[in-house]
Amino acid sequence: MRRQTRIITLITTVCAGIVLSACGAGGGGGAGASGGATYDPNGTIGISSLTVTGTSASVSGVAPINPGVNSGQFTVSFNTAGTALPVYSAYVFVNADGTYHGNSTDINIVINCGATTIGGPCAASVATNCVFDNTNKITCNSPIAGPQTSDITGFLSGGVPKNAYIVVRVCNALSSACSTANAPIQLQ
Repeated sequence: MRRQTRIITLITTVCAGIVLSACGAGGGGGAGASGGATYDPNGTIGISSLTVTGTSASVSGVAPINPGVNSGQFTVSFNTAGTALPVYSAYVFVNADGTYHGNSTDINIVINCGATTIGGPCAASVATNCVFDNTNKITCNSPIAGPQTSDITGFLSGGVPKNAYIVVRVCNALSSACSTANAPIQLQ
């Protein structure tokens, strides 16, 4: 039994080393692909700004998102900072209270970059275009995975307009440090 535990620990350590090497980190830190900057896969990550540009002009800081205006097109933009750059994951959600609880209605934008196998270093600034259609589906373009669609009919069961939030959560490469920000929207 003790030997199996050692073998599993060894395999886990080797696999983690391969993943970190692919990200440009040879151990505790390494040279990132963005001009030789160093980063820490277990480092800090934060969101310095989050903006949602709705289908029309914001009203009192709330971005309207309406499938009948501007073809339902809106944009989610955020800036990150920290020692975990350029390797991090970002997740975008929509929910009613603007907090992350792990069970938010997921818009399914997952930006998971940094390793050479998935597109190179993550940008400190990210903007993704989305469309809210008249069948209650939101489609957003992930820089890595391409268009991703979520049906939010259940979330809108009380009807529209519905005040809600876009919630963005970013985590370092090892998901040991995360940061969350939100922006108010109104689904119409």
